[in-house]
Amino acid sequence: MNLNPSVLVITDDVGPLAIAGIKGGNRAEVDANTKNIILESANFDPVNIRKTSAKIGIRTEASKRYENELTQELALPAMDTLTELLSESAVVAGTKIGAKIDIYPTPAIGCQIKIRPAEISSILGVSVPEEAMIDILERLDIKVEKNGDGLNLEIPFRRIDLAVKENIMEEVGRIYGYDKIGSQLLDLKANKLADPVLEKKMRVADKIKEILVGVGFSEIYGYALVAKGDIELESPFASDKGFLRNNLADFINDRLAFNLPNNLFDNEPVKIFEIGQVFAGGGERASLCFGIAYKKQKKIKAEEVREEVSQVGANILRVLAADDFVWDVNISELPAYGQDCLLATVEVSLNELISRAGEFVSPDLTPFIGGLGAGGSKRGGGNDGYKK
Repeated sequence: MNLNPSVLVITDDVGPLAIAGIKGGNRAEVDANTKNIILESANFDPVNIRKTSAKIGIRTEASKRYENELTQELALPAMDTLTELLSESAVVAGTKIGAKIDIYPTPAIGCQIKIRPAEISSILGVSVPEEAMIDILERLDIKVEKNGDGLNLEIPFRRIDLAVKENIMEEVGRIYGYDKIGSQLLDLKANKLADPVLEKKMRVADKIKEILVGVGFSEIYGYALVAKGDIELESPFASDKGFLRNNLADFINDRLAFNLPNNLFDNEPVKIFEIGQVFAGGGERASLCFGIAYKKQKKIKAEEVREEVSQVGANILRVLAADDFVWDVNISELPAYGQDCLLATVEVSLNELISRAGEFVSPDLTPFIGGLGAGGSKRGGGNDGYKK
């Protein structure tokens, strides 16, 4: 492996022993013939470790820990703990332990924070008694000292994430119990930051979900990172997650075929949908995709399934009071997961539906036929019973 000058290494007079904070080398390994061991306990800059790990393409447990920023105060206790374990497990009598060399040019500085209990309660949206708050903080090994209407906090070195005041508030809320925080609807009219375009998008999306769930569909959530697409990631974390997805239909079709064998009755379809972001043509847009799958039988024809999906689309347009347009239904007949499948899916731009939507009417789903042979509308929801 060729390393450039930005990569930090641990070395001796012969050459490199390890890539610092990431990976040890063969020359530093311990085997049955090892008699003398030099222990090193060090701390490394998290940004450097993250960049180096990505640059050389090696991610280890060590690199993950260091890039999350460990406190340097742990280096000495870790050294003492390892030394004690090795001394206890040594099988040779008279094992000697040498002196420690501690090079620590810039010691860590303790973090002091002043915070008011009323401020914490205000952010959490629930009144937390001061006594309970102090108890929670002390259980986190935070030294607490009352100072007028505030609290002086001394944060332990091992919790450097609590150097941010908002993180302390979150910890208090987590331990006090989120279940004690009541729910409250936001007053969008009083909120000057309310975006009418975003609000309509959310209302349309929620209404579409309500319609689809009402006729027996279940919502699923796919993966934004996939094996193929238009936009490639510079540093993917996995070989099959190197692109941003450019459609929802591929995952919908795969999940339709995957879940179909789990149905108890041959004439019972799988009906799923997703609303999510796709990345195509160098841009990003919201998309809606829904599909129906049947086990392939002679009595079920492709055109009947196409018509069923088209009826779902027509019902969406009717409830949204939207202008009519043609739903492009894709029919697939394929063997998948050991089962011959008949799939029908449709994918449309959510923005297009939003632009066509008028004033909503109350959804009347009674006249809609839920599925071939179903004998009426189905009701269900969520992702119950479906594997992802």
